[in-house]
Amino acid sequence: MRASTLLPLPRRQVARLAGLLPAWMRPGQAARIGRATARSPGADLGRLPIGLDLRGISVLEGLRAALATAVILLANAWLDSPLLGIAALAAMLTCFADVGGPLPRRLPALLGFALLGGAFWAGFGALRGLSAFPPVAWAVLPLAGLVLFGNSMARVWGLQAQAVGNLLTVVTALALSHPAPERVAAAGGLAFAAGALWAVFVTLVLWRIHPHGPARHAISGAWHLLGLLAEDLRRLLSGREPPAASDWEAHARAHRRAVRAELAEARDVVTATLRLRGINSLRATQNLLWLEVADGVFGALIALSDRLERGADAADRRDAARLLRRLVPLLATMQEASLGHPVRHLDRLDQALAHLREQAARGRLRRIAVVLADRLRAGVKIAMSNGVAERAGDRTGGRDGGRDGGRDGAGAGGGAAPARWSPEPAVPLRERVLGPLRANLTWRSAVLRHAARAVAVTVPVIALTLAWHGPYQHWLVITVALTMQPYFAATRQRALERVAGTVLGALIGGAVALLPQTPLLLALLMFPLSIVAFSARQVSFGAYIACLTPLVVVLVEVGGPGESEWAIAAMRTLYTVIGGLLALLACLLLWPTREQGALGTAVRTAVAAFVPWARVVLDGVAGQRDEAAAEAARCAAGLANNNLEASLSRAMQEPRPHRARGEGPGEGTGAGPGEGPGEGGTVLQAALAADAALRRLGGTLLALQYDPPAVTPEGRGGWRPWQDWVPAALASLAMAGSPVPPRPAEAPDPVLRRLATQVDLLRGALDRLRPGIPPRPAREEAREAGRDVSGEGGQPGPPP
Repeated sequence: MRASTLLPLPRRQVARLAGLLPAWMRPGQAARIGRATARSPGADLGRLPIGLDLRGISVLEGLRAALATAVILLANAWLDSPLLGIAALAAMLTCFADVGGPLPRRLPALLGFALLGGAFWAGFGALRGLSAFPPVAWAVLPLAGLVLFGNSMARVWGLQAQAVGNLLTVVTALALSHPAPERVAAAGGLAFAAGALWAVFVTLVLWRIHPHGPARHAISGAWHLLGLLAEDLRRLLSGREPPAASDWEAHARAHRRAVRAELAEARDVVTATLRLRGINSLRATQNLLWLEVADGVFGALIALSDRLERGADAADRRDAARLLRRLVPLLATMQEASLGHPVRHLDRLDQALAHLREQAARGRLRRIAVVLADRLRAGVKIAMSNGVAERAGDRTGGRDGGRDGGRDGAGAGGGAAPARWSPEPAVPLRERVLGPLRANLTWRSAVLRHAARAVAVTVPVIALTLAWHGPYQHWLVITVALTMQPYFAATRQRALERVAGTVLGALIGGAVALLPQTPLLLALLMFPLSIVAFSARQVSFGAYIACLTPLVVVLVEVGGPGESEWAIAAMRTLYTVIGGLLALLACLLLWPTREQGALGTAVRTAVAAFVPWARVVLDGVAGQRDEAAAEAARCAAGLANNNLEASLSRAMQEPRPHRARGEGPGEGTGAGPGEGPGEGGTVLQAALAADAALRRLGGTLLALQYDPPAVTPEGRGGWRPWQDWVPAALASLAMAGSPVPPRPAEAPDPVLRRLATQVDLLRGALDRLRPGIPPRPAREEAREAGRDVSGEGGQPGPPP
């Protein structure tokens, strides 16, 4: 069967839907109005990202999940077998466990979930069935605690493992609420495994995702956010007066973090696909080229905003406004083309690029405009080669390797894969498994403390539900276990969205009671409800829960007919509210991770990432250019800056921020010595000042990278002391207590004086932070924290 490509709704359909929504819910308005989403956190770091992202709608994914579930439910409507109900539940949970990505990542995880889920269902159900032997029946508590600890620690291996671990917790809670004799429990376990394997067959064989679909989707998301960035920059320049410093600050925080995170996610997906399909795959190589073009456009736009922010005159602003007016539609075209859609009206596109080149020929923004025009010209070449890739057989099930049209891996976009990409040596399986685990087996790890907290709170709740058994009390266990997150900010957001979504979904589910109550009708009703629930997975967690709750209500009614839908909805709401409150209290009282105490380390880690970038950029100005090294260093610095802003966002959402009491995470959390504030202000204010200084430092370095000043051979002698001083000063600031070397006497160019000012601002901010632990590489820190390098992103949590 020919595979289908699971992509979100087309841009025109999303625009029609957005027109029906209030302004704060429309795509692209989060940064401007403040209603942040997970994809676009917005300018205010203190706001919860709970807005709706309509670009996440995926109807085809909903259809696929509905097919896997509804087929079993229709069979159950005729056969009326409890085992088919268990199989349908397993199929639904397996679809939730599939977070997408390359097949080698998904297949082991889904097969592991099917086997472990069946084993947990049979094992815990049989143990609970031994009620005649109380010591054996209650011995299930330590075993459940051990399983919960392992499920919570699974997040150290990435998003896919985290989803599987959360869903195995759901299976454990459900099995504990369904005691059964050994044979019945074993049959239920087999039915669970069979239903899960059926869903694996549907998702990975019968209705597969196009092998390059996730990469295309990720790249398209990056182009979309670049268009929002350019449009907002154009809006800033539309006023009669120059934008204020606060406007530039809000613009940068609203967009740069989101674009960096999207590019980092796209790079991971594209690299994984390229490693899987091989460098001779034309389509995979084109995806990598698309990513490089988008990354270059992002850097040029930051350099442009830096030039405009630091004192551009009216003529420069007019030139930039004209440039951006032509650029915005071109970015929208690149977004469509990166999805593999044919490029229409090539003559108009060439004309627009020609105008862009004309814009580049005059004014002080000439070099930046040249970079933008050249990058977009490369994008057009890649778009024109899409048909070549399709004819070369690079489709689902197509033959990659050395048979891509006989081009020896050369993309029509111009040559083979960029020099920045080189296949990394495969990490041994033992190291992939044990490495992240060893890094988190310390009380300093937020993930380890989270796992211990989950066991300490959830096991007593399980004991309570075992002592006072009821048909729906497993919802309390599931809510407590899944609402708790390593950080209070994430727990608070998850609790609010889960409670609000459950209340809304319960109202919708209760309305099902108005329909005739027949097994066949309820089974048929599962199909549209499954489509809606799975289609909304990426819109927002609250919307996802609101769409999922009616599905759960109907599924419970199918499994146990005769119950009132309103009673089911009311009990679900009650247990969700209680569970959310327990999770919040647990994160506040049990080994909390005080993010404000770790801000000093986060700032120094970000500063350390800027050291190699500053060195390679200043060496390039002096004539020793290395574009590949500069781009790699820029990406690393951007990711570290994103980690800092994610840490700042969590700190701003913490309750009762500790002031000048020396209060820090070293007291009870193991996160290092207290990094309380000095006399200059609070830790949070100092970290915000450091973040702003790093943003300006990054803009200055990008301007030097894309528009370097002309330095004569005679003038290089004046640059040499600064080439050494700037990286050395940043390295000293990154290490707590290390003295900053003295500044060179004279600056041969004003840009060096700006760099010195930014270093002084960083020094002043760091002086207000107490010494923390020495910084580690950003990726190592992110891995220990159990999150990707872009912060708290990823799929919504699994269903209750």
